[in-house]
Amino acid sequence: DGAANTKSNPCSESFSGSTPLEAFEAKSLAGWIHNETEHNNVDFVGLLDLHSYSQQILYPYSYTCDDSPPNLENLQEVAAGLSKVMRLSGGRYYQSAPACEGNVGLATNGDRQVFPRFETGGGSFLDWFYHDIRVKYTYQLKLRDRGTYGFLLPKDHIVPTGKEVLDAVIYFGKFLGGQFNVAAGEEKQSNLKQPEQHSQSDELVADVEDEFDDEDESVMWELRRRRRV
Repeated sequence: DGAANTKSNPCSESFSGSTPLEAFEAKSLAGWIHNETEHNNVDFVGLLDLHSYSQQILYPYSYTCDDSPPNLENLQEVAAGLSKVMRLSGGRYYQSAPACEGNVGLATNGDRQVFPRFETGGGSFLDWFYHDIRVKYTYQLKLRDRGTYGFLLPKDHIVPTGKEVLDAVIYFGKFLGGQFNVAAGEEKQSNLKQPEQHSQSDELVADVEDEFDDEDESVMWELRRRRRV
């Protein structure tokens, strides 16, 4: 059921449709996004697209590995942070990689291990958000597990998987807040001096920074620099 069948076989699990955004749901979502950006002055700054399964954090591009996004290093650094915070949350390793090669990883013995991938590289929501909507930080999170249960994940994985996702969302939100100065903008509008507060998400980011080893030091330095800008 490979890529050759995606356009010709409507019964295929990977059927991509005859035209882009053909499905009602996709067309409605795209219409809402365009309306928000064009008429309501909304600026989308990040995307976390949740999927099952493979335990991967994927970033653009999906349609090809022959080209790289302009902010590739930034995407890689944040992906490393997401991977780390999810590992600290549930003890599971989430591999970060470009979405174009997201179905291939390295096994412990060095051999290439192919993960399941039903969708084709082109037509990705990840790439559409990144290229058409100009969102600089777009990620696809493929959650538990790595293939033992696949889409039929046992119920005892629901809570730990949810915690991993929540911690990833908090971490991502903290990064975007620092990157785009969201918190400072809100304080300026209120004209009120707020007492310094340390939230659970602050502690989470601090814990992640403490857990980064020497080889991750450059990643954390860059993330700290951006939060100060």
